[in-house]
Amino acid sequence: PEALRGVKAFIVDLDGTMYGDLSNRSRGVQAFVDGAVMFHNLLGDLHVPVVYLSDSGCKGGHGVDAKFRALGLQSGLGGPNRAWTAANGIAALLGKSAPTGSLVYLLDSTSNFDGETDSCLRVLQRSVGRPVPWDVKVMLSDREAKEWAARAAAGEPVFVVYCA
Repeated sequence: PEALRGVKAFIVDLDGTMYGDLSNRSRGVQAFVDGAVMFHNLLGDLHVPVVYLSDSGCKGGHGVDAKFRALGLQSGLGGPNRAWTAANGIAALLGKSAPTGSLVYLLDSTSNFDGETDSCLRVLQRSVGRPVPWDVKVMLSDREAKEWAARAAAGEPVFVVYCA
């Protein structure tokens, strides 16, 4: 705690910093990196703000919170607003850049931890509200893809977003 005196907040990466390779988890490999849970709990006990960052596009703060619970940290993150993921960044960028009525082709992916499913689409819906102000599709037929390409060529706002 003395070392934390004067620290106002932490921004912490998740992959490799808080938890390691989860592919070996079924063989009893520890999911959290040594000391990660103690660090997380200490910050909570001291009321030091922390935001966890992830380059994952398949979940937002809700998904990260569920992942912490699934890995054995019963309190999770302490709330979904304590994580910022690539999906949150995509939602923020679209919120600022895509005018109402834009066409958004979202190559979406999902995560499922502790019985909770999250995805880039769900992060987008939580961030901008429902219904979203754009025409969002997660699949396009050949005909639709050609139509969207023609509309983009004509200057209409068309966004292709890859979330992984």
